[in-house]
Amino acid sequence: KEVDLVRKSTKNGNIDINIALAIDENYITPSGVLLFSILKNNKDLNIHFHIFTTCCELDKFINFKKFQSNITIYLLNEDYFSSLQTPGHFTSAIYYRIAIPSILQNKVKNVLYIDADVLCIGSLENFKKIDISNYYIAAVEDLGMIREDIVALGISGKYFNSGVMFMNIEKWVSENIFEKFMVLVNDRIFEYPDQDALNILFNNKVLYISNCFNHFKELNSDQAKLIHYVGWLKPWEMAAENNEEYLKYYRNSQFSDIPLQKPNTYKSAKILAKKYRKNKRYRDYIKWYFLYIVMKAKYYFK
Repeated sequence: KEVDLVRKSTKNGNIDINIALAIDENYITPSGVLLFSILKNNKDLNIHFHIFTTCCELDKFINFKKFQSNITIYLLNEDYFSSLQTPGHFTSAIYYRIAIPSILQNKVKNVLYIDADVLCIGSLENFKKIDISNYYIAAVEDLGMIREDIVALGISGKYFNSGVMFMNIEKWVSENIFEKFMVLVNDRIFEYPDQDALNILFNNKVLYISNCFNHFKELNSDQAKLIHYVGWLKPWEMAAENNEEYLKYYRNSQFSDIPLQKPNTYKSAKILAKKYRKNKRYRDYIKWYFLYIVMKAKYYFK
């Protein structure tokens, strides 16, 4: 189901850049902060956002009407993805992005896909100039991957991070990438299913771009355009540290009235307790250290 949530008339009817997000109910607030950060730093661009989701509670995105942008929601059938492998902390939402080119075919030529745990702190105008006519995507090399693991996947070239991908929709569709992906991800077990499978399918057919468009940490990010919070502890969680840049956008966004996420595991509860102790907030430290002990006990004796 396709819904035009926000529809604006643009200069000459032209869209400068199409941006896609793929989220479930756990990433509504982070995706809102991401949209706000993009619009805040790209006021001269006419942007059409395409949000692919299985969640219907997206009313807060109407608050973006004051910006010169379009927002279209695509409600997906969750059952279509629920049987696919989801190791570790992953959910079936990691696969929503794979459907984007099939759904947007004949509507747009290229689309910039961005994970919801990303923050925009600079201009994205460069994507108007990038030529990917001979590539499946433009992306940033994932330097955190071990070379032996890459070779074990059967990849001879570089390995990219799928959190930011400038997609060539025509090439994805014409070469049946969606179907090939589904066959591959059902045939093998992967540590990072969506990312590993795409790297195999796109081996040596990726245009590698500057890591400023998928920068992996907030510290030392002066040259970054997109900061990607790749760790398990996300910047919208109370226990997170080194997230000052993210909090600045969060507090000024349309989602600032939604509280930061409380710890939902004993590990994050312990980190938060240590954070309060470091900041000499001893009452909060005692509270969360006690909750850490309780949560850990429940985990081991459940």
